Amino acid sequence: MSSVRLPGSVYRRSSGRWTAMTSPVFDPQVGSRRRISLGTFESRMSALEALAAFQGKRRSVEVGRQRVSEYLTQWLDLVSSQLDVGHLARRTASGYEQAVRLHINPGLGHLRLSELHHLVVHEWLTSLRTAKGLSDRSVLRVYRVAHRAMADAPLGRNPMSLPKHMRPVVRSKREIVRPTTGEIRAFLAHTRL
Repeated sequence: MSSVRLPGSVYRRSSGRWTAMTSPVFDPQVGSRRRISLGTFESRMSALEALAAFQGKRRSVEVGRQRVSEYLTQWLDLVSSQLDVGHLARRTASGYEQAVRLHINPGLGHLRLSELHHLVVHEWLTSLRTAKGLSDRSVLRVYRVAHRAMADAPLGRNPMSLPKHMRPVVRSKREIVRPTTGEIRAFLAHTRL
């Protein structure tokens, strides 16, 4: 049991008892990710077993075999439940749904969650820019929604986490170009005619 690395932690309290804490998981009642205490136990082994049982329940469905589109449908249901209890703005939920429907599902929905890795994600983001003609800002927005959605999946790591050099960035920044005094004089002289 101790050789298996579980998402979460077990630590000893000053009383000599052991506490098991999960890694951050999405809590629909709170509307955000948080660590959950699984309780205090007499032994380290008992705390590790509680952590393993919690992870087993979370992974009862074989997540890796699930299609991206199926997972995103479930995730959007969670998003709508957050909307219903007032933990999420309607505009944010609408933006999530639009990004999933128009960009994420058409590009990645046919894949299984286990098939997602940084090269597939990078290729998909590049196709959003080239084939669909999205702006850098739109690609970044869609990437952030996909990253947020996959962060809530009970996977070992977020498949949308890309190395820094592969992440989408907004390359074009608006610059204010001020005309020179000579250009202003020429323009005014031209408009007087």
